[in-house]
Amino acid sequence: MENPLLELYSDYLLSSFGQTTATGMSRLVDDALSHDQVTRFLAGAELKSQDLWRLVKKPLRAIESDDGVLIFDDTIEEKPYSDENEIIAWHFDHCQNRTVKGVNILNCLYHSGEVNIPVAFEIVHKDLVYCEVETRQVKRRSAVTQNEHLRAMLGVCRQNQVRYRYVLTDNWFSSKENMAFIKVDLGKDFVMSPQKQPHRRPEPGIPAPRLFRPHGRAPAGSQHRPVGLPQGDSVPRDAGQASLYEQGRQHRCPVSGVE
Repeated sequence: MENPLLELYSDYLLSSFGQTTATGMSRLVDDALSHDQVTRFLAGAELKSQDLWRLVKKPLRAIESDDGVLIFDDTIEEKPYSDENEIIAWHFDHCQNRTVKGVNILNCLYHSGEVNIPVAFEIVHKDLVYCEVETRQVKRRSAVTQNEHLRAMLGVCRQNQVRYRYVLTDNWFSSKENMAFIKVDLGKDFVMSPQKQPHRRPEPGIPAPRLFRPHGRAPAGSQHRPVGLPQGDSVPRDAGQASLYEQGRQHRCPVSGVE
């Protein structure tokens, strides 16, 4: 796929430090390109992972090796002032340890030698709207999980006959289904931590899991006090924590640590 306007627009985004607009790009090239041309280009067909593959296939074949590595990670392009929809939605950012509004993108990067080439990506669509019973808030979730996206992208890499040996991910993707798919179905090795991220939350407003036990009691003979409680307290003193604790006690859910 040869598109000079795509290359020019990509360079414009990469080299800009402030706000980017179609008018600004037109001004940058001394009106050799009108802002209407840029607008029509952006309003054209949606570029997908297949289009990326057609762009990178040739350079990838020149550097790939049997010891190559596929690296998966997601990123969030924040859009705090945009209207919420199935693409611009609330996602938990584990770097900031809070939820942010933006576009969540799962990327697959091929690494061989000293060269990195993106080979696939997937934009997370939170296409299911639901109402949370407890809070009566309308929220969104995706019909396809990120782990399912990862396995689908690995299947596409197999179909495209990409040569590699290892799959690298962070511990958010260290599920047994992913490990079995990589090792058994694909016959590859993986490097990922089995430790879960304790502060990762799927939706805004949902507190992180707390590891205290009912009524703040520690196991018999244990010298450890319940995690998340001030010294000497048997139940949460904060009203919000107390409500969460009571909800967990009634429903026996892991949010409150009730076993």
